[in-house]
Amino acid sequence: MNKKAEKHSSSLIKKLLNERDVKQTGRVSARMLLASKIDDELKARNWSKKRFADEMGKRPSVVTKWLSGTHNFTVDTLVDIESKLGILLLDVTLEHKEIVEEYIPILVSEPVSKDFSEEMLWSSLINLSFHNSVYSDVSVN
Repeated sequence: MNKKAEKHSSSLIKKLLNERDVKQTGRVSARMLLASKIDDELKARNWSKKRFADEMGKRPSVVTKWLSGTHNFTVDTLVDIESKLGILLLDVTLEHKEIVEEYIPILVSEPVSKDFSEEMLWSSLINLSFHNSVYSDVSVN
């Protein structure tokens, strides 16, 4: 039974939408996108939350919190997840290649996930910038 969505108008909803905090909305969107990207990779690998928790050395309840879309990740946690899954989550720009070259030996002194190529490492260190729509108050010099 396919029922067409009906257009509904509510003064309360309009009022709430007009009062929303744009920065907070951007933050929530970013958290949801991170959770979605992690979940997509887990599905692609056919990993359960428990398997991912074991791989990360965390309890399954922590992974559930991460995947809720409401968790405020630390940079360290995101870097650990990137390394374990071989995906790119952080979006950071470094202007000087010399800075990156200084840190490469430190980063690769311990093996990262076999799926995390050197190209992905460079990409995660060099080619990314904060999304202006989410972090409009952040400037990169």
